[in-house]
Amino acid sequence: CRDAGDERRDCTTVANTSEGTPQAAGESIGQDGAAFRPSFPLVDAKLRKPVLRPWIVRRDRVVRVLMAEPCAPVVSVIAPPGYGKTILLADWASRERRPVGWLTIDDYDNEPSVFLTYLAAALDRLAPIDPGVGRAIGSSSTRLLATAVPRLAAAIHLIGEPAILILDDAHRLV
Repeated sequence: CRDAGDERRDCTTVANTSEGTPQAAGESIGQDGAAFRPSFPLVDAKLRKPVLRPWIVRRDRVVRVLMAEPCAPVVSVIAPPGYGKTILLADWASRERRPVGWLTIDDYDNEPSVFLTYLAAALDRLAPIDPGVGRAIGSSSTRLLATAVPRLAAAIHLIGEPAILILDDAHRLV
């Protein structure tokens, strides 16, 4: 979310967990009661795939290729602005049988701690991740990449089932 001055506002939403206690967006509670907690409020819209409207142009053939076996470990969708890359990815995500995590990249994600926090939040929506990941990212350590990236890699490894992580607008990372 942005206000009129293009400054980021707190757009965190609150959901109810099955236990009836409020849970902030981007926060999941593990079996041991520990939860991934980002060091700043998250813009929940960045972690949700766009809503598909009835009038969109479906690209069935391309989606079938994306869903074909064997699955490619990495897919890059490249086209000029306005060609429907985001809609294609959202269409794929809506048809996919595997769990899908979504992260829309913006210019703020060029700050490593911001990008890693959102990446961890997207992964956390696939499967709860170790709360230590959030602490490693949130630390003011100059060794952020050396401490947080290995923890995120371990979190990916522990997801336990095939999943999809979509990074929309990845070209904005410089």
